[in-house]
Amino acid sequence: MAEEIKQEEPAAEDKEKQEQPMTLTEKIVTAILIAYVISLIWLAGSSHWFGIW
Repeated sequence: MAEEIKQEEPAAEDKEKQEQPMTLTEKIVTAILIAYVISLIWLAGSSHWFGIW
């Protein structure tokens, strides 16, 4: 009756995957997405569209 309930720990492989640094491809994709979002914000605020700046 006095059994302890142990929580399942993620597999060692999962931990290794989570701790790996970003690959070059992931860094490039992240940089492109950030640049895209910044360009959308700039375009939406440009005087050509709404005259915000």
